[in-house]
Amino acid sequence: MNTENNPNPMNLDELFASPATTVPEPSPAVEPQFSPVSEPAAPKPDNIVDLFGAVVEQSEEDTLTELMAKIAQSRPVFDYASIQNEIKDADMNFEQLRVKMSADCPELEARAHVSWSLSYAGFSERITDVNSTIYDAKSKMEQSKKFKDALKKRKPADKLPVCSVKPTVTAQKKGILPFPAYKAVCESVDAAEKANAPICYIPSQDGQIYEMRRNEIGTFIAPSSKIVELDMIRAGFQMNLPRLPAAKLAEIISFFRHVCVTHDNCMEALVNVYWDRVEQEYILHVPAQQATAVSVETDLSDRPDENRYLLVMEVHSHNMMAARFSRTDDADEQATRLYMVIGRLDRFYPEIRCRFACGGQHIEIPAEQVCERTDVPFSTAWLTAVHAHRREAA
Repeated sequence: MNTENNPNPMNLDELFASPATTVPEPSPAVEPQFSPVSEPAAPKPDNIVDLFGAVVEQSEEDTLTELMAKIAQSRPVFDYASIQNEIKDADMNFEQLRVKMSADCPELEARAHVSWSLSYAGFSERITDVNSTIYDAKSKMEQSKKFKDALKKRKPADKLPVCSVKPTVTAQKKGILPFPAYKAVCESVDAAEKANAPICYIPSQDGQIYEMRRNEIGTFIAPSSKIVELDMIRAGFQMNLPRLPAAKLAEIISFFRHVCVTHDNCMEALVNVYWDRVEQEYILHVPAQQATAVSVETDLSDRPDENRYLLVMEVHSHNMMAARFSRTDDADEQATRLYMVIGRLDRFYPEIRCRFACGGQHIEIPAEQVCERTDVPFSTAWLTAVHAHRREAA
């Protein structure tokens, strides 16, 4: 084939090539749209039962009933001034509890000044009738709606609530309480019989105060154990004069020790301590005396002038014996003054005991209450060397 005169020669590759075919891209599928059709709601039956809620409610009720049974068996607790004591007597009322506990809590003795309350499960109730039993008040509180609601809020890990019985002192009064109308103080049994009072207090020759009570059965008289209207009195001594100087006491001990050592039979001795009203100081006087190993008898005919000198204390020795007041001492030491006995004079530090007489009664008191101590000054630097030893816990 002559291609020279052909202006558009054909290319064999183009001649035999397949014609290009254009494939259209598929259109995205369109999902059919459906309009929601609202159906009428089915009618709810009126008698539908919430089984789950009923089960939970019944379970809570069972738990509360079981808890109430446990609480009902628990005992109330007296709770006052760091004292916590279970009340075991189911018949005890609040007034009986006050009387019982007033022995350990004297401030509860005045009935009119004491009120009561129960503290239970986080809230309190005031007691209006002190003659009601404590267990009844506890049970009444447990049956209240407020109490049951408080229990429903309780967590399983919480301890059982405790019924605390709490007294409160509502008033304080200093001095002597007035006697109520039903009590009287009489100077004799005859006066008590004429008094229009069920309870009478009568002082007796033996120093006791007796209590007379009368009822339809008869008249009863017995020693009174306690009169709450009176002030509490305790035996004791308060020094109006200065204490005996330590040097004076050392002088007495030195004299006693010399008498004890220089005599083979270890004789006793006596020294009288006088207060000089003019010079305002103590003087020691040794009267003439006949002494043995177990006794001493003095002659007071040469005693100092009583208008100037006041006999404050009689001091006698018991040589090497213990410092104890004997029956002879009891019979002789009757005047209202101080008495001292010093024994164990063979030791570096002797024994010393002191007492006073009042109306024939003898009351022992510490010797340092009437005598100065023999303490002397020392270096305060010594105190820095002393440390308390602390034991390690095992």
